[in-house]
Amino acid sequence: MSRPGENLSSFLENDLNNNANSCTDFPPMIFFAQIKVQHRRYEVFKTTLMVISLIMSGISAGLFIYWLRYTCQLILSAKSARDYTRDVAEANKLLFLQVQQELEQVRERLDLDTLHTKLENDYRLLTYLLIHGPAFNAHSDRLEQIVLMLNFRLLKAFYAVTCPISVSNGKRALHEMTQVVGYFANRMGERSAYAAAYR
Repeated sequence: MSRPGENLSSFLENDLNNNANSCTDFPPMIFFAQIKVQHRRYEVFKTTLMVISLIMSGISAGLFIYWLRYTCQLILSAKSARDYTRDVAEANKLLFLQVQQELEQVRERLDLDTLHTKLENDYRLLTYLLIHGPAFNAHSDRLEQIVLMLNFRLLKAFYAVTCPISVSNGKRALHEMTQVVGYFANRMGERSAYAAAYR
């Protein structure tokens, strides 16, 4: 019959002086496999979040563009008591009315680019006067100005992208741009008449 001391010394010699004890007998490959599975799940989750974010961003951008276009159509379709468009165009030598007439006969892209340049010049002059001119600077329709300016830039980008592919799409973009410029010209005439009436 063995004594308790002998069993204890035998256990210490076998388990502490030799290889790893029974608690560390399992191979480390199981632990690393679990890490790989968790990492793979994290990558799939991360990719899914990115895809969802891109889809939501695309939907938000599409809804914003739809709202912007719809709002611009409402603004441009509103009729004022008197139309000052032609008076302002003649007084400031603006060419957007001429562009509107020539647009129907244009068939080449180079001609469209020429008309686009004329519209750009008219747009810059009118927006500068509306924003910086002391007689024309009003805050009542500032939101309308911002919306139409954004729409003009959107149409400008649409023209740059689609005109090399389709002349008809380029003409449609320029036609809407002339409407925006005409609106600004009419607003400038209204403000000028209002300022002259209350001097």
